[in-house]
Amino acid sequence: MRTITYDEIRSLVRLEDVIAPVRESFKSYSRGGANIPPVQHLEMPQRQKGALHIKTGHVEPFDFCLVKVASTFPENTRQVPPKPSINGVIMIFSALDGEPLAVLEDRAWITQLRTAAAGAVGAQALARAGAETLAVFGSGTQARLQTEAILHVLPGIRRVLAWGRTPENVRRFADGLRASRPDLAVEVKSEAEEAARPADVVVTTTYATEPIVRGEWLRDGVLAIAMGADSNYKRELDPDAVLQADKLYVDSRSQNQVLGEVGHGIRTGLWDAGRIDGEIGEMLIAAEQGRPGRSADRERIVCKLTGVAVQEIFVCDFVLKAFGVLAGEPKAGDPVLAGTAAP
Repeated sequence: MRTITYDEIRSLVRLEDVIAPVRESFKSYSRGGANIPPVQHLEMPQRQKGALHIKTGHVEPFDFCLVKVASTFPENTRQVPPKPSINGVIMIFSALDGEPLAVLEDRAWITQLRTAAAGAVGAQALARAGAETLAVFGSGTQARLQTEAILHVLPGIRRVLAWGRTPENVRRFADGLRASRPDLAVEVKSEAEEAARPADVVVTTTYATEPIVRGEWLRDGVLAIAMGADSNYKRELDPDAVLQADKLYVDSRSQNQVLGEVGHGIRTGLWDAGRIDGEIGEMLIAAEQGRPGRSADRERIVCKLTGVAVQEIFVCDFVLKAFGVLAGEPKAGDPVLAGTAAP
């Protein structure tokens, strides 16, 4: 059994290379090609608000399946010196005979990349034409990656508004973005409302357990991409943001009926599962047939992500072939690499 280290994976897998594989994973999931059991969540609110998430899955026609174990301990970032808030490993098994093939000690790097790529897929498909202002809620690794990914697919963004609960972390995030992208106007906002109201695209990347973005702040034509609330006690958007949206797209109907803002609204009777307009994969397939997810510039759209293991599977196919764990070399004709050039 092969062990592939974090440093090896970090040196190989680039953010811009996983956007197209993640796009394909959305479509595979919605077509029914992915066998993805329900996520197992071990919540430990009394242990530094920590949690352990276990995801498993297999996708035809891949000859492997995986088990991903990831931990999230948000209080780690408050330690001195700060520690990563997300960690984990991915275990790879043969789908032919069950043999353990590899352990990817990625420290959740693949998860971080595919999460950012998922937001980029949503932004590219659903942001209104001419979007110029991006609001980022949060200041950690995912906030940085999400910003990079959205800027990659929406090159028309000229202004980034940053908000977070820890001012020094937000300033550090903003300073890093200014250094890497001097062409952008980067502003730190002291109030969440100041970041949300002018934005064409809003992305939330926090561990919030109570809403931080209110629906009344979201302008006509906005796209809100919410990805931090991936368990049944987390929420970043208030109910009005969901209720007032013209369209609501999710990565997985089954997961969102339980998790995050959508699941909370179903449990409390604010709406039922019919509030979901479609899965992102369904929307992408329809767009290829001439029916785009956004039909008017003034539509307010919410794109809700909870994370689906099918995304790791498509990225892992590339990793496993690149390291020789699976037969064959990654090439342009492979499903995972189809269209990996920058959009």
